[in-house]
Amino acid sequence: MTRASRETIYYIGGNKGGVAKSWVSYLLVDYVFTQFPSTPIILFETDSSGYDVGVCYRKRKDNDDFNAKYERVRVVGVDLATFKGWKKMFDLIREHPECVAVINSAAASINVIKENGSFFDGAKEEYGFDLTTFWLLNTEQYGIRALVDFLASIKTSTVHVVKNLYFGDPDDFTEFDTSPKIQQEIAARSGLVLEFPVLEKTVARDLRLAALPIDEARKNMELLSRTCLDRWRSRFKKMVEQVVAGVVNVEKPVKSNKKESPEQG
Repeated sequence: MTRASRETIYYIGGNKGGVAKSWVSYLLVDYVFTQFPSTPIILFETDSSGYDVGVCYRKRKDNDDFNAKYERVRVVGVDLATFKGWKKMFDLIREHPECVAVINSAAASINVIKENGSFFDGAKEEYGFDLTTFWLLNTEQYGIRALVDFLASIKTSTVHVVKNLYFGDPDDFTEFDTSPKIQQEIAARSGLVLEFPVLEKTVARDLRLAALPIDEARKNMELLSRTCLDRWRSRFKKMVEQVVAGVVNVEKPVKSNKKESPEQG
């Protein structure tokens, strides 16, 4: 297979800001871009206060090489609190079946999903769209409550729970681990429980300030920072491949001979 299926939509969700939705969106765009070089991407930014990921791929004046390299990544702002925003998003996905769609949800977007999430169910039935959700969790209870609301609002999405290890060890997510009904619902939808790797704080800060794709940002980093960044990227790749291998209808990924960077003490 040499192109992405138009049924492929990734929704990156969570109940609030600060749970790493933008980081997962950033890494997912990077993964598809680097591993599937014939596949274009539409990144839908839904937070009107700022396009955290989209700004990394904005066109650069007087940098034709950058613009040509990243022309496969299209950034589109949509307001999913409005009918117009949903229509714009669905129309673009239908018009560009060659693209993988990544939706970076806004903070506290669960209210929008409770109101309009059934649009996704209708799009699956009408257009064949297949929604895959990465739901970011911290160790607080409100993330679980929002997940329950999400599952009730969108009946047809595969949902993968992502424990953000920045907030604790895998066993620290007791609100989810002691919720058997939610776990059963996730399993019934062919979902997985994944672990999002931690990036060193200083490297995360530098990466945020650079506002560039990973390959461009790492050019300006010193050795230890590059090593931490490469390790984080590699660990995310292993995480997401558990999902993408069974869901995304794209060409075979590029094989790399590079080994994962060694652990640092």
